[in-house]
Amino acid sequence: MNKEKTRVFYLDIIRVFSIVMVFVLHCICDYYNNSQNAGKALWTVLSFVQELTRTGVPLFFMISGYLLLSRPIDNVAEFYKKRFMKVFIPFIIYDVLYYFCYTYQNGAEYSVIGFLRELVNNGSAYHLWFIYTILFLYILIPFMKMIIDKCDFKLLMLFFVITIFQTTIKPFINSVANGYITFYFTPDAMFGYFGYMLLGYILGSYDITVKIRNIIYLAGISFFVIIPVLSMRSVIGGGDYLFHGGYMLNHYAEAAAIFVFCKYNMNRKSTIIKSLSSVSFGAYFIHVFILIFLRHYGFDARPSLQMVYWIIMTTILSFLWGFIEKFITTLIRKGNRKNEKNNINSSYTNISI
Repeated sequence: MNKEKTRVFYLDIIRVFSIVMVFVLHCICDYYNNSQNAGKALWTVLSFVQELTRTGVPLFFMISGYLLLSRPIDNVAEFYKKRFMKVFIPFIIYDVLYYFCYTYQNGAEYSVIGFLRELVNNGSAYHLWFIYTILFLYILIPFMKMIIDKCDFKLLMLFFVITIFQTTIKPFINSVANGYITFYFTPDAMFGYFGYMLLGYILGSYDITVKIRNIIYLAGISFFVIIPVLSMRSVIGGGDYLFHGGYMLNHYAEAAAIFVFCKYNMNRKSTIIKSLSSVSFGAYFIHVFILIFLRHYGFDARPSLQMVYWIIMTTILSFLWGFIEKFITTLIRKGNRKNEKNNINSSYTNISI
């Protein structure tokens, strides 16, 4: 089967959009999360920007959910091998890089024990938590696939609501109730992130009517407008940032709106987007290292110009590194294939003799 014909092009657009949103989030987070900036004009604008950037990681999970849950898994061992080899090996390489980087930056001593402690915790850099989460979800995918294959649309939607209730719906109810009533039920779990995978599968696999699409768009836009306003009022009043957790209801609604919009409006083939999409994983790994470098060797300017500079340079250099990494890995694979071919020919020659 021609892979180009079966490629879902709108997923490339979502993937590129998502990785850029992650870049932007990490470039603005220091300024925005500093409550001393609350009320300033720039901080007000960033309140809406960061609400949009928070859809980046959810959309990554949704893409994985659609791609993995919509395909048959004939061999679980092969599925695990393929997914873990693709993610775990580069993760270890980058984790070592970040360990040396942060240890040098903090003036600490290098040690194997120190590295291993960080490795079994959450990695040596703050963005690597995503890899731990996605790897654990990969372990669950074959079992969840069995459940999904037995569900019709109604059961699938019920399963989705059950999945996100504890981490998404319950906190929303408790926040709205404002202490008058508190739901507990069970402790939180990782199902909030699996909910994104399930949502990606549902939105990608089923045809969404125009009426439902409009409801999804309205929900996404409403949350995008209302949540930053509520959060700004809370922070200025001495409270906390509202609904900023990884799997809040607003992020589900906003990510769903973007996913559905791209599915029905942005499915044209683009060589540039496809190329950027193909190196997004390497760009994700390296972008924090680049941002560390830019912050350390940057220039003094007002915060708005500085953040724009960081965003532009982080995006350009991260994708550039992604292409370099892809070129290197392609050469290595070609070399391995050539060696395997030579070994086979050698073995065949020996047998013939």
